[in-house]
Amino acid sequence: RQIVPIPPPAQQRRIVPAIEEHFSRLDAAEAALRASRAKDSRLRQALLARLGTGMKSIALGDVSIEARYGTSIRCSYDGPGWPVLRIPNIQNGHIDIHDMKYASDSNTDLKPYQIERGDLLFVRTNGSRDLIGRVAVVDTDDRLAFASYLIRVRPDQRRLDTRFAALALASPQCREQIETKTATTAGQYNLNLRSIASLLIPLPPIEQQHRLTTEIESELTVLDSVSRTIDQTLLRSQSLRRSILDEAFAGALVPQDPAE
Repeated sequence: RQIVPIPPPAQQRRIVPAIEEHFSRLDAAEAALRASRAKDSRLRQALLARLGTGMKSIALGDVSIEARYGTSIRCSYDGPGWPVLRIPNIQNGHIDIHDMKYASDSNTDLKPYQIERGDLLFVRTNGSRDLIGRVAVVDTDDRLAFASYLIRVRPDQRRLDTRFAALALASPQCREQIETKTATTAGQYNLNLRSIASLLIPLPPIEQQHRLTTEIESELTVLDSVSRTIDQTLLRSQSLRRSILDEAFAGALVPQDPAE
């Protein structure tokens, strides 16, 4: 049986307008924050869309040394073998090693699946269209293999800056290509080696790639900071709503009348 606080009717009539007034202000603030987040997203897409404007394009496979699927070896959190990257480890264009699984068989040679600094890892199969084709740049020298739900592309870094490639592949132009090339099977979206190799990406001179990458990453860092601030403020707003209700039903939100 749940105990529900029931203040006197007169106090109830004072509490409700007070709650509604506070919530109305929070609603307006949250609406403004969500509008800012939408603007942030549009700015991000406009920034990435600069890549490729007025530049010649080339198939990714033509500037890559190798592309292959990952290992299908069974993995677990306490496996004795190599650490194996999976889809959850592809986060915001980077490798995240906080949720690692390990090969269950320590005798299996996973060197053919070992990643190297500068590789690109693609999510090749997923139930979400937004996640399919997402790419991360390998920026670690740790000994890591990668699982079969991923594809590794090793660019020729004399011609293609890996970080530039990752930014270009996140642009609206490339995302449209990826979603067009995606096949669906039993509710899963899939990309294969041929589809990824045929993706057209901009290829300005390598010096221009380095310069553009530095400029765009700097601007994206600012947008990331704004986005984090918006998310944190929205969380605080939810916490404020709970605090308002707590105060209301503890008799602390409106003045008390001793006669009630």
